[in-house]
Amino acid sequence: MKRHYTIRSVMGDEGAVEQTNYDTGNYTSSDDLAKRIKEFHEDMISIFGHRLKLITKVRDLKWHTQ
Repeated sequence: MKRHYTIRSVMGDEGAVEQTNYDTGNYTSSDDLAKRIKEFHEDMISIFGHRLKLITKVRDLKWHTQ
């Protein structure tokens, strides 16, 4: 069973909606998911740097089972 989740965040003043799909692989525990989300945020910091503060929040976190 494979799982992936979709992170949809709304960018600050611009109001642009950005959707990012991440495949969690075969992670089964919430600890693994939390670790992957942390890595995702670290990726975002490395990509956007100071612009990260424009991302207001994770709008929704949806699980899909394949």
